[in-house]
Amino acid sequence: MKTRTHRLRRFAKWAGVVLCVLVLVAWPVSLKRRTLICVYRTQVSLKAGVVAVVRWKKDFSDREPWFRYIVMPKRTSSPRWRPRFWTSMGNANVEIPLYIFLIVVAVPTIVLWRRDRRHPPGHCQRCGYDLTLNESGVCPECGMRIVIDT
Repeated sequence: MKTRTHRLRRFAKWAGVVLCVLVLVAWPVSLKRRTLICVYRTQVSLKAGVVAVVRWKKDFSDREPWFRYIVMPKRTSSPRWRPRFWTSMGNANVEIPLYIFLIVVAVPTIVLWRRDRRHPPGHCQRCGYDLTLNESGVCPECGMRIVIDT
């Protein structure tokens, strides 16, 4: 019977894999196209290897629809590697490179996959210690009780 924690961990592992693939696909797409999603006073764009977020101080809702999705050809700019935070005319601007998202998602995903790997038969299932000649019924490495088949 699978516990709730096991199901949550399994979901987190696969969600991490999917997010890593999406970030890896988004990077080359961002070099060829600029994609904008505008919701109310916030614009999120994918361009030149970064995710850029602009929060406008002024409300444009009377002239613009509350949601827009725009794909434009690439402007001439090389990939950006450093995050940037600035304000201009009261608007908050943030640019975060995609590799930072990849690291933030990939590290916990790798940890979850390594944590759930199974040890081969004849090894302690907690720590992986080889129990081939062990007759005591206790793992000398971690102290876990082992059922010895005779």
